[in-house]
Amino acid sequence: MSVTSLLTPEQHEFLYNEYHNFLSELQKDPRKYKLKDFFQILRKANPDFQEFTDKELSNKIIASRRTDGVEQWPTIRNIENYINPRIHTFIEKSHNSALLAVEIYNKPLICYRTEGYIVLMMIAWTSLFHAILLKKGESIKYKKSDVGNYLDLSICIRKYDGKLKAEIEANLPLLMDLRDQIVHRENPELDDALFGYCQACLLNFEEIIVEYFGEKYQLPNSLAYSLQFSRKFKPEQYNTTKKYRNRHTYKVVDFIKEYETHLYESNPAVYKSQNYNFRIYMVPKLVKENKSEAAIEFIHYDNLDPESIDEIEKAMFVIKETRVGGEYYRASEVCKIVYDKLKSTKGEDWKFSPSYHHVKCANYFSIREGYNTDHPEKTKKEYCIYDSVFNSY
Repeated sequence: MSVTSLLTPEQHEFLYNEYHNFLSELQKDPRKYKLKDFFQILRKANPDFQEFTDKELSNKIIASRRTDGVEQWPTIRNIENYINPRIHTFIEKSHNSALLAVEIYNKPLICYRTEGYIVLMMIAWTSLFHAILLKKGESIKYKKSDVGNYLDLSICIRKYDGKLKAEIEANLPLLMDLRDQIVHRENPELDDALFGYCQACLLNFEEIIVEYFGEKYQLPNSLAYSLQFSRKFKPEQYNTTKKYRNRHTYKVVDFIKEYETHLYESNPAVYKSQNYNFRIYMVPKLVKENKSEAAIEFIHYDNLDPESIDEIEKAMFVIKETRVGGEYYRASEVCKIVYDKLKSTKGEDWKFSPSYHHVKCANYFSIREGYNTDHPEKTKKEYCIYDSVFNSY
């Protein structure tokens, strides 16, 4: 028997809306109502249903479920996993945007893949926050707005008060600002520089969507890890690429340095968190013969026992960044020392930033004579050394 023969389209829509309103209330306290209570509420709300018995109304719901599917007409038995259709729309949009972002990012021949990834992940996060706010019974629209004018991502981030709040508040605004800066530029070389932030953004997203809406929204295990290269360029290719980067990306790179310097000074714990910037070392993994294991594993370093940590430290020793003998500082550390030394005379509101003031001083005193040349190692050694392994000063 078809639903149309049981109800008019208007009655069917009314039944649908009231049924989901009832399920939303029932989810708050499953012991408060039973299905027969819904039938009484329905009859009081609409005289068209007063002529039907409880069994007849139950049959209409069953018939609708067969026609539209269980997702449209979920059962009370599974009330703990119930998601309101309006919320479900935002979750699906969020989940699919994240999958599309990963698919684009993992295709090596696509240009602007980082830019495309960031744009789609911002859509994913916005829709996820809207779903979370709706689940909590909060509005997702501006108080004085037209229909469909939803809260933007920056406001959603401020309203969010759940898990990983501090890390999300650091990671997402950085990517939002970068999206605005690079959307009209060609910056394929930024893929390496932004990988950690993009990976942290994705891992945070998966953890939050699963936290609020269940394991079914875990990103598919079928997504493959991108293959990596241990050697990228010959020396002449590297020098050419570096010159191109210096001409075209210094504004974006300087912005990241400035942002990270401020974050490190204001909240060093968040700066070091993997949920802000996912930093990894790739170490070949050896397994016993005929032993079935995943080729790549994410290890939660903080949860390891001391013996396991010691073994990992030994494995990473050969590739971990180290400094030569003596006490050396990076630009951000130098700037902090200068600021602390002079703030009593300059005032606490003055600035000495790595991307501007430090660079001007280095240029004025010709500290890095070989910078942006084929001989970057030419420096005033009493003030600065060049690390050829990590291409840094």
